[in-house]
Amino acid sequence: MKPIVLYLVALALHVTLLWLFTHFHYYRRNPAFWLWLMCGLGVNGALIIMRWAGELRGFYSAERGADMLYYALTAWVLASALAGRADVVNQIIWRGAFASLMFSVVARVAGNFGLTGRISPDGIAANAINAIYLAPAAWMLLKLAGLRSDQHPLIAWTRESGFAPRLSDAFGYARSILT
Repeated sequence: MKPIVLYLVALALHVTLLWLFTHFHYYRRNPAFWLWLMCGLGVNGALIIMRWAGELRGFYSAERGADMLYYALTAWVLASALAGRADVVNQIIWRGAFASLMFSVVARVAGNFGLTGRISPDGIAANAINAIYLAPAAWMLLKLAGLRSDQHPLIAWTRESGFAPRLSDAFGYARSILT
C-alpha cells in the first residue's frame, strides 16, 4: 500500500468508528476512547494535508509528535477500559486498542529492521504490516456495530446465490476464534 492510501483508509475507519461510537452513545462508557478517536481523526487529517502539500520535513516532525500522543492516549484508553472491564463495550475497546498497540509496536520493530518503507521484495512485508495494522479498527467497528460477519450484505448475497454454501460455517469458525 502506498502511504497516502494507508492514511486515507485509516481516516475512513476513524470517521466511521467515531460516528458509530457517538451514535450509540458509547462515549459515556469510555470517554478516553472517544478522545483517542477524535485525536486520531485530527492527526490523520493533518498528516494527509501536510503530505499532499509536500511539507516533508514538517510531516516527519509532526509524525513523531503524533506517535507520542498516540502512545499516551492508548495507555489512557487501556487503563480506563481495564477499570470498566465489566462492560461489554470496554471489553471490545480493551481488545481492539491492545491489538492496535501491539501491531504498531511490531510495525516499529519491522521498520527498524528495514522491512517497511521501500519498494523491493521486502515491500511485501511492508504491505502486510500496513494491512494488518488496520485490522483492529475494522474489528472494533464490526463488534461495536453488532453486525455479525455472516450477516454482512455481500456475504449474505454469496450465500443466497449458492456461490459459497459453506461460507457461513467458515465465518462462524473465524468468529469463534476472534471472540
